[in-house]
Amino acid sequence: MRGHTEMFNHFFDPLRTAGFAPTLIFDIGAYEGAFIDACRSSFPAAKCWAFEPNLAKQDALSRKAERVFTDVLGEAPGEVTYWEADIPEQSGNSIRRENTNIGFRPTRRRMIDIDSLVGRQVPSLVKLDTQGSELDILKGGRNSLCLAEVILVEVHIKRNNEGAPLFHEVVAYLDSVGFGFVDMSDALRVQGILVQSDALFVKRTTPFFSESARVEFRSRIQLASA
Repeated sequence: MRGHTEMFNHFFDPLRTAGFAPTLIFDIGAYEGAFIDACRSSFPAAKCWAFEPNLAKQDALSRKAERVFTDVLGEAPGEVTYWEADIPEQSGNSIRRENTNIGFRPTRRRMIDIDSLVGRQVPSLVKLDTQGSELDILKGGRNSLCLAEVILVEVHIKRNNEGAPLFHEVVAYLDSVGFGFVDMSDALRVQGILVQSDALFVKRTTPFFSESARVEFRSRIQLASA
């Protein structure tokens, strides 16, 4: 399995070649900050904000990110059931319960939409990995996330979390707010069946969605599958 930095560089390298230089990065579902580590290497001038409701990860993230938010994110403010793993070191916490044999306990948490949380701050690059609530969070970020240039989101081909949207639903929504799908990596397969992957979306009005950039991505996909 590739390391985190190598995995994310699969996406970053063609973007850098096209001139992408983010100033503000949102890592939503930051967990222990592996994405931030990769961003520091590829985009050292960028500021990184971490969003992670797992309170056990706050101290570690505070050493990596300029700002850390522990709010549970969703489409609109309110109270919500948040599923926490029985084992603190286990990942998978979410507002959408994971379909697994791992034990999760329900807790009540305050939920907020990211637009209300960050105000007028608009990131250049967004990464979302929140165990099935990615589309909820995107819908709550119409004035922040949806104005970004690049979005990297974990997508589900098989429904691993209760009520989680599938890949085509995420593609349809991001298309409706001006993003085009350009690449996919870090595929998870179970018994040979594709279950989930990371998908890259680029705002169609940016130069990073040019034909040359897409050719570069397609060449990488062909090399990886050769």
